[in-house]
Amino acid sequence: MTAAVAAAQLVRHRRALTAAAITAVGIGWTTVMAIVVVAMGGTPAPADLAPGPGIPPTAMDAYLRAASTPSATACGMRWQILAGVGRVESNHASGRAIAPDGTVAPPIIGPVLDGTHGTGRVLDTDHGTLDGDTVYDHAVGPMQFLPSTWQVLGVDGNGDGVVDPNNIYDAAAGAVAQLCGNRGAPLSDDAALAAALYTYNHSDTYVTDVEQWIHYYDQAATGGPSLPPAAGNIVTVRGIAVDASVGPSLDALLAAADDAGLTLGGTGYRTRDEQIALRRAHCGTTDYAVFEMPADRCSPPTARPGESLHESGLAIDFTCNGVLVNRNDGCFSFLAARAPAFGLFNLSSEPWHWSTNGR
Repeated sequence: MTAAVAAAQLVRHRRALTAAAITAVGIGWTTVMAIVVVAMGGTPAPADLAPGPGIPPTAMDAYLRAASTPSATACGMRWQILAGVGRVESNHASGRAIAPDGTVAPPIIGPVLDGTHGTGRVLDTDHGTLDGDTVYDHAVGPMQFLPSTWQVLGVDGNGDGVVDPNNIYDAAAGAVAQLCGNRGAPLSDDAALAAALYTYNHSDTYVTDVEQWIHYYDQAATGGPSLPPAAGNIVTVRGIAVDASVGPSLDALLAAADDAGLTLGGTGYRTRDEQIALRRAHCGTTDYAVFEMPADRCSPPTARPGESLHESGLAIDFTCNGVLVNRNDGCFSFLAARAPAFGLFNLSSEPWHWSTNGR
């Protein structure tokens, strides 16, 4: 099986993963393009970096360093591109510890590529050295390389003499090699960037997804809108899943509703895939409809994946007696009067939607 065929078969599995699974393992694909040697230096120490929107400081440092090498700058690379890839592949190694030297622990090992569940069938190429499987391969590391790819593409990005796909510095440098290899135009050109991302994963949906995150990080770098924070510890309060930081206040609000003789319920935390499924149901099934179309053009309005506080567990769609809250029922009047005291604010266009910042 060729790399291109296996990559195409992986696409179906990628889109079926839940956000939790993406956080835990990712499922990326890389095609060999070039090998570069990365020179270190030129950026502050990770401890001196403020985290980007949802990006741990060491991961941010890795993206900055990889994007500042001569080969990277020559091809128009910038840290936002690497961050976009890193966000889609593993959510910047979310759920793992990233050591100061960039080592990710425990290692990120993708699902087995045995041809089931929509994956490609990729027989073992590294005797299990990187993925622990001597029968089939798995994508590995925060940027999700196949072992056979890493054997050719691997780069020592932090200068420690070890080439490790589960090191964020090495993985970011390897992604630069992939994305910058044999480019006819700099990545500042939209078409060239799309073509480069397509070599990383042979999927138009994947390209659109990464481009959305690049756009968000571009905005954040210039002081524009910030991303919702990543979901932390999700807890369930009377059947509503929310971030733990919201749990006590939500419980108190629901108790107050009980005292007022009202039956409040609802839904809170949603995975990214659940948000995508809602977009397909409310907005349309094309990539544009799911990932790009403005929220207010959907029926009902539905935030784009990556922009909804539901994905952070910081928003709730309330129901009143099992039906979405509307402006004419007593539950809305109750929420309007009481919810702000509990840290929840209404999105004016959606009477049922309440969040920590009113968006």
